Order: sequence, then structure tokens, then C-alpha cells
Amino acid sequence: MADEEKKDGEGEEIVVKKSGNSHIMIMMVLCIAVILLTPFAVIYTLRIFDGAEQEKISDVEPEDYQEVTLDEISVNISRSSGQHIVLVELTLHLTKGPKMKALFEDPADGVKSLKKVFQANIIDILRTKVMEDLEGSASVKKKLEKDIMLTLNSVKNELAPEIQGQVMRVFFSRYILQ
Repeated sequence: MADEEKKDGEGEEIVVKKSGNSHIMIMMVLCIAVILLTPFAVIYTLRIFDGAEQEKISDVEPEDYQEVTLDEISVNISRSSGQHIVLVELTLHLTKGPKMKALFEDPADGVKSLKKVFQANIIDILRTKVMEDLEGSASVKKKLEKDIMLTLNSVKNELAPEIQGQVMRVFFSRYILQ
């Protein structure tokens, strides 16, 4: 009989009930944590991408290229009956070398210059474009820059193959459609 006796509290399960307020408190703590940590996450993410851009920029040293800005060029847009024009100013990055830069400048004594030939080729590229080709997105302008770069390099290799170097990049420093 001694075995059959039960001690007080033994065999009964103790159940702790949580009030509805504890769920609300947990949710509030989580919301506050998210609100406080979100700015830090955004700043961290922006620094990562900013660092990646800085690495790309720092890969090209200022000494690795020279910059030339061509004169403004205005051209009637194709199929616009002279009602619309495009006005551009191009900035070029060239490989180093005094002879390479001289090709894009006004002719000097004894120095070969292809400035007018380059301008004529750029005009030919632009005058064949229709309004839809010129007023498109950034990718359309990037394609146009690439087309101009390939044309300039092709003309340079054809007319001045003895001069080492090439056009590395083309940028629109001014781009106006009217």
C-alpha cells in the first residue's frame, strides 16, 4: 500500500498558459529589430556596390589613356524632312602617344591629322539614324557609342596604320535632340 500512495503534486502536469500579450510583445520586439537593422543593412549593401565601382574605376589608371574632346557636330535626322536635328559632342579616350592624339586635333606643321575625316564618318553614322534610333534608352546610346568607336578605329587603321594606338572609349559629353 505504501507504493500506491501518491505524493502531492506528483503525476500532475503543470501547464503554463501564455497570455495574448506575450505574442504581441514578441512581434513588437521583432518589428523594432527590423526597423533598427534595416538602415545598417542598406548602408552595408551600398558600400559593397560602391566598392565594386571604385575597383572598376581604379583598374583604368589616368596614365593609361589620354582624353580628346571633338568639336560639336549637328546633323539632320534621317526621314525628318529637316525638322529634327541631333547635336553631339564626343569625348574620346585614346591609347597614349603624341601621334595618336594629334590625329584628332587640328593639323599642325608636319603632323598628320585625320580630324575632318573622323568628323565626316561620325556625321555619316548619325545622319542615317532615324528619331527612334536616337531617342531610345541608354543601351541605344551605348550601341551608338560603340558603333562610332569601331568606325573611328577602322578609319584610323586604314589611313594611318603606322601610328600605334586606338580609340578605347567614346562618350557623349553633349547629346541634344530637337
